Amino acid sequence: MKLTDQIINQFNLEDALLVISSFPSEGGEVASDNAICRYTKLLLSAFPANRKIVVVCEKREKTDPYIINGNILVMPTYTLGNPLMFLQMEKIIRQFSKISSINLQFEFSIYGGKITLFPLIFYLCSLKGRGKFVSIAIHQVSNDLNELSAHLGIKRHGFKVFVLNRFLSIFYKFMNLSANAFIVHDNFLKKRLSKHVSLNKIFVIAHGSESYQGLSPFLRASSREKFGVKKDEFIVLAFGYRSAYKGTDFIVSCLSRIAKENPRLKIRLLLAGGESPTLRGTLSYFQFSKKLNRLINLDKKNVISLAFVAESEVKSVFAASDLVVFPYRARMSASGALSLAFQYAKPILVSQKFSSNFEESDIQNSLKNYLINKESIIFSMRKRSLESRLINLIKDTDLQKKLSLAGAEISMGRSWNLVSLKYDFVCINPAVLSGTTLYSPEFVRE
Repeated sequence: MKLTDQIINQFNLEDALLVISSFPSEGGEVASDNAICRYTKLLLSAFPANRKIVVVCEKREKTDPYIINGNILVMPTYTLGNPLMFLQMEKIIRQFSKISSINLQFEFSIYGGKITLFPLIFYLCSLKGRGKFVSIAIHQVSNDLNELSAHLGIKRHGFKVFVLNRFLSIFYKFMNLSANAFIVHDNFLKKRLSKHVSLNKIFVIAHGSESYQGLSPFLRASSREKFGVKKDEFIVLAFGYRSAYKGTDFIVSCLSRIAKENPRLKIRLLLAGGESPTLRGTLSYFQFSKKLNRLINLDKKNVISLAFVAESEVKSVFAASDLVVFPYRARMSASGALSLAFQYAKPILVSQKFSSNFEESDIQNSLKNYLINKESIIFSMRKRSLESRLINLIKDTDLQKKLSLAGAEISMGRSWNLVSLKYDFVCINPAVLSGTTLYSPEFVRE
């Protein structure tokens, strides 16, 4: 599509929102490059139709602008890994000079690595200094990289961790200067970020979810047949990009042993999700993937391994499964897979690290409403603990039903429509909101 003066004038409005983020190519798969692609696409698609949005995203094979839903103009603009990408962004921001509200969707790896981080944040500082209202949705917060040492391929408590932790602290301090408001997905991340960022700038907006979607018996049967699953088998799903901090290797190793030691339960693991596109190519991730593939190949009978799952196949993957497991060794972000588990009303088992999700008030309320003891679905990162919790849950069909009902209830309270409304309040410059103020909606300050 050619960018005409008419289109520019249509979107160059004072109360429009300009979003800098990774974003899918026109007609492309929504999460093939990273999870933020999918998140931003679903989020912006749920915004009110009268809110004009300009998306400044990475260049791919298709570089032409395009419009979706009538109110979202997507501008492929910057080159990944280019420390001067802010100059490419500046060209578009000048083109849409009337827009005073800028939102950055931030994850450490999605702009091309460490070399891009400080130039990008300094650029946001300049935008704020020029009178733009800048908000940052920060998807990852880590105060100590020791907990992610296996994920990053560095020595725990080593000199490199010490240097990187200092880098993180300095980076967060500059980030604090660069924005008027910050968005995180839960209070766990808010607490971490508050060590570096003014507390009154931080807003909690849960990761969005589609409202509860029932899975018909026909879809379940056809999906299980597609993945080679028998009717009487109990399928444990591990969903998402594979990585050390998510415990992908742990769940493959342990579920394989549990399945072999308890043949009557007919347990199988469905590993759905390919290599992380943002980590692929690093030596540490190559070594991790090599080890993981070896574990998978040792037990192809009990481990069903799927590569990248297209958006159109996600529903089938969840329909084929009986339970979703989250064996995280560390936690630095919200989980899109957890939102999907709620959306499809699937029972869950989580590691102790991942259980910090249960600190959110809506999850606590739903667990309380259905008389669920959260300890019954939390395991330590030991095979014996996982085995005990898993077997108890397989046998306790009443608990499975309660977890399904609780998940459906949670997903309805986290709909993308509600999430986008909260974003709209936080991200739009209060100076253009006729008599409204940024901090008026208490529902975003948890």
